[in-house]
Amino acid sequence: MHFSDKLAAVIKAKNSCLMLGLDPNWEKLPVHLKIGDSLQQKADIYETFCTDMIGACADKVCGVKIQMGYFEALGSVGVKAVENIIAFTRKNHKELIIMIDAKRGDIGSTCAAYAKAYLGNGPLGADSVTVHPFLGADGLEPFYAYGPKKGVFVLVKTSNPSGSQYQASIYEQIAKDVEVAGKRGKNGWSYLGAVVGATNGDEIAQARSLMPSTWVLAPGVGAQGGKIEDVLAIRGKDGLGVLIPVSRSVLYAGNGEDYLEAAQVEIEQLWESQKIN
Repeated sequence: MHFSDKLAAVIKAKNSCLMLGLDPNWEKLPVHLKIGDSLQQKADIYETFCTDMIGACADKVCGVKIQMGYFEALGSVGVKAVENIIAFTRKNHKELIIMIDAKRGDIGSTCAAYAKAYLGNGPLGADSVTVHPFLGADGLEPFYAYGPKKGVFVLVKTSNPSGSQYQASIYEQIAKDVEVAGKRGKNGWSYLGAVVGATNGDEIAQARSLMPSTWVLAPGVGAQGGKIEDVLAIRGKDGLGVLIPVSRSVLYAGNGEDYLEAAQVEIEQLWESQKIN
């Protein structure tokens, strides 16, 4: 199935364009969960924390976005935890879209290896992945080759303080290239997506004007100050076209033994604010 059609189906079924961001930060975890501090113990805790959080929020999100950096910091045991989280999701919540937020990009056989790792049939294989376009077409085409069944989300305009240092002069061209490159599904949306920071409403609106059929993944809503209404304003008439990752505001809504209940309250509020109907 075309990635866009699969994504659209789960968004409509869940009435949600929210993605649960899995960003397990050791310093922010509830104290009672931190029962050991070896690399293996941390990896096990991260895995349990994330799978429990998926279970608590699954009915209000269309997918999960796994931030690889937190896991890679633990070495091989952290990567194994990601494999286990993917396997858990496939088994227990197979309708959810799995995105690996790795921001990869290279050339030649190395780039092909990255694409195979995150979009192939291996233990880290997901439904979609984030990539950076700095190396040009050579750094994107090996990922695009997994389309249209798999999704590729290209960094177009980020909202970090120094993001415009280089992006200001090139992001419009990147956006135009992404819009042209993607094959559309039955619903008219591409299998390609663009990462556009949610902290600037004008930039999100401009991104949509440049990419009318490209999915926009808009990080930054909530804890980083982005406004959900700015993102929702660029949805298509069908209610599709945007993905809103939510992580810190949900994951760390509570720091006691009721942290899962607190997360459910937060995700419920976010879900109510973005329902298509």
